[in-house]
Amino acid sequence: MDIKIILLICVVLFCCLQTTSRIEPFSNDEKQEHFDRLMSQFNVIFPRKNGRSNRNAGGPQFYKFISEMGLSIEEFELYNQFYCGVSGSPIDPNRTNIVKNISVKTLDGNEIVGSYYHCCWPCLCDIMKYARVEEHTVSLSDGDYTHNVLTIEDPCQNEDDFPQSVTAYQCNGITENGIRTSSGRLIFALLYEALPDDSLEFSTNQCQERMNTDPDDLRGGMGDIFVKLAIINN
Repeated sequence: MDIKIILLICVVLFCCLQTTSRIEPFSNDEKQEHFDRLMSQFNVIFPRKNGRSNRNAGGPQFYKFISEMGLSIEEFELYNQFYCGVSGSPIDPNRTNIVKNISVKTLDGNEIVGSYYHCCWPCLCDIMKYARVEEHTVSLSDGDYTHNVLTIEDPCQNEDDFPQSVTAYQCNGITENGIRTSSGRLIFALLYEALPDDSLEFSTNQCQERMNTDPDDLRGGMGDIFVKLAIINN
């Protein structure tokens, strides 16, 4: 066999191995172990009030806790797949159909397509309409990591307008149990690299009616609570 062909095959195989390692560095059992580790801290992330923990719209609290766990970059990306930033719902890694592509605006109005881990489809619609995507850098165990994050205006700037069903936010003019970007907006989830599929078209079509509905008239999913938070300062 020609030496050039052999070299080409080696390069292709190497690239495939690298890609596979980057996308799936954890086995299913390992993912479950990490998920269980995070959920074992649920009452720390969301301290009990009146005898129960309330994680409604708790994406910012999950993100902050995960950022401070001393994880590697790969672990950090994995752990941020274990919750829906809109609802605060845990997402077990054994669930199927939990990631879809969405298109989100930057602060200057450009569109970025990425993938988002969700608990139900209305969350996708509410992100595309009410959230913005920004870059943010965290210091992790193997170095600084710059990534795309989904943000809203910090609702704790106007705590009096909080929905009664949201109690997880520790407010003092800002959300103390959350992390803000350089713009001052509050991070509630990651926006991952877009998947090579057609889920963007699906989510955009599915969302038209919901995205055209007045916030006071929204029904279904936990997104109506998230939307009330997102528009407090708008």
